[in-house]
Amino acid sequence: MNLIRLTLVLLSGLLAAGTLHAQPASSPDAVINRLAESLMTTALQAVGESGSVYPFALQWHAGEDEVELLGYRGEADQAPPSDQWALALQQRLQQQAATDPTLMAAGLVRMSEVKTEQGETLPGLWALVDHRDGRPVVLFLPFLANPQGGKRVPGEVIYHAPQQGLFDAQRQAR
Repeated sequence: MNLIRLTLVLLSGLLAAGTLHAQPASSPDAVINRLAESLMTTALQAVGESGSVYPFALQWHAGEDEVELLGYRGEADQAPPSDQWALALQQRLQQQAATDPTLMAAGLVRMSEVKTEQGETLPGLWALVDHRDGRPVVLFLPFLANPQGGKRVPGEVIYHAPQQGLFDAQRQAR
């Protein structure tokens, strides 16, 4: 099964199981945390099964009980490179946030790499999660070398306040 199809299958299973419900009465921070958890959990499952994950996004609209999945739905051999797809998803979410007042929260996840202070390249999961009435957050879950050898293991999540969120146009208009 290819990476794109595997990611969509995992997400469809979570949606069908009802594990991605948003809670409309929750605070913006609680919604952000729930979306971030759903993004990271699903991405980790895909990485565990295939070694990577193709970028995808989740969004929640006011009045809805469940989040909506945004992912690549075309033929795998015609999929754009993952960095281009991640940028296109981010731009789509920002455009929707600017034009759709019912879009309350959204997040996207992709594979990423960072350089350590020692110059080592560290792979991991990168996610941007934002809420119309909250503050955006970037999460990075590094995959660390396994001391016993073999596959890398997830480290501790690193949180960061990004320079740009998904709802910036609305924040500036306030």
